[in-house]
Amino acid sequence: WQAPFGGDNCEVFNEDPESCTKYRCQSLGAACGLLDEGTIGQVCYDANPGDSTPPILEFGDRDSAEEVNLVITPTGYNLTNINGGCLDAGLLVNIGVTTSELAQCKYAFERMNYENMSFFESGYRTYEHDILVPLEDPSHGQSQGINWSGDLTVYIKCKDAHGNQGPIDPHFYTIGMCVNQGPDTTPPPIYLILP
Repeated sequence: WQAPFGGDNCEVFNEDPESCTKYRCQSLGAACGLLDEGTIGQVCYDANPGDSTPPILEFGDRDSAEEVNLVITPTGYNLTNINGGCLDAGLLVNIGVTTSELAQCKYAFERMNYENMSFFESGYRTYEHDILVPLEDPSHGQSQGINWSGDLTVYIKCKDAHGNQGPIDPHFYTIGMCVNQGPDTTPPPIYLILP
């Protein structure tokens, strides 16, 4: 269960404050908080009413493979090998961002709206958002000749507890890299087993 964005319904339990728990309060809206918890006067309220500022995204500490360098760009960052070139297919890289406030972040390998993107690992509202990505052969197993590589961009958007989205449309936080063609060493994933 993910609480809806905002804090419009935070006061539902305030008529019977003894029945309100921190969990019940926070389930009413992502921006709800419990004030004076455990006392007779506890109330569930919108912890940050009027918040219209989207989360700010930036590079956070990443534990990537040793053979990866990071170069900050105006819209995010780029990953290269230690010599400044393309990364090898099959390499497992850690991509992600840090947000200025608690947020849910999503990513995609093409430009799309937030709702259609995939959640980072947990899907929870946190400050640190990352995922391990195995780099696929950009030629999809079809040899393109010696020293061929393809560009790969990861597009990221995040929403805070009030649903404020950053970066603001039509912009994205981007992680760019180029990937060398190489042998397919990734086993096929199993998504469903039928009896």
